[in-house]
Amino acid sequence: METFTTFLKVAEFATKQLIDIFLLECAIGKMTSQGLNFSEAAHSSMVLQSLIFDILLTQFFSLEKEQQVTSVNIPMGEFHLKTFTEVTLDVILTELNKVVEENMEDLLIYERATEEERKLKYVNRSS
Repeated sequence: METFTTFLKVAEFATKQLIDIFLLECAIGKMTSQGLNFSEAAHSSMVLQSLIFDILLTQFFSLEKEQQVTSVNIPMGEFHLKTFTEVTLDVILTELNKVVEENMEDLLIYERATEEERKLKYVNRSS
């Protein structure tokens, strides 16, 4: 039970960090694409983006620090590796199962169509 609770806490924390990293990447992309455009209308937007960028950068470095602490902590690193592996395998197997089900449905449709064609050919030959 304790492991499951720890897993939920780690998953919740990781989800928040993933969103922060995505926002950071978007902010960096916007900052680099803006160039040196400092018109009156864009200036307030640039200031706001700069504030957001500072916040996200701080969170990013905090995340990097936490990742270093996690990698040094051997039990936590093993838990992370085990959890990541289990989630990855679950996703891969789920997707594989969906693909197999779709392929089986397609194969069943193909076999039924082929069977219908055989029956029609047999009926046409008999008459």
